[in-house]
Amino acid sequence: MLETTQREFWALPLHGGTADGGMREQAFDLRKAESDGVLAAVASTYSPENDAVYDGSRVPGHGL
Repeated sequence: MLETTQREFWALPLHGGTADGGMREQAFDLRKAESDGVLAAVASTYSPENDAVYDGSRVPGHGL
């Protein structure tokens, strides 16, 4: 499960854009979404100490 977990996402950058004024999607690391506070409702975290998956991203472990 850890090998195939999502580690990035695609989104439209809300600032900037292309040289011609257009917008194109780009890949972002999940840390960007976490810093924006949008992962709390959809993220899970794997704890290797007890081999369990917890809802949210505030539990120490490996994010899924």
